[in-house]
Amino acid sequence: MTDPTSYLHYQILQELEALEDVKFFTVQEIAGFMQVSKMTVYRLVKSGELQAMRVGRSYRVPHDALKAYIVNSINEVKKTVESNEEAREANVRESAVNGNDT
Repeated sequence: MTDPTSYLHYQILQELEALEDVKFFTVQEIAGFMQVSKMTVYRLVKSGELQAMRVGRSYRVPHDALKAYIVNSINEVKKTVESNEEAREANVRESAVNGNDT
């Protein structure tokens, strides 16, 4: 079975590649790109999930750091989907062995 989110992940990575000549992003730009609030981006920076550098009173996120964060997030989603599929298949097998209908 094909991962239903693969096409979306591909699109996100393609959009990010189109921005490759941009070396640094502001928090607001990342929030718009990811369709989240600026506070969410600040939380990601503060937690260390998204690497950023301080420039004066604001943050700048390098292109490579944003790409690494997105690729890591996509991989986490894929692992979760695979894990859920395995658990569902195990439940179906167990139900079949026990004679239960699903």
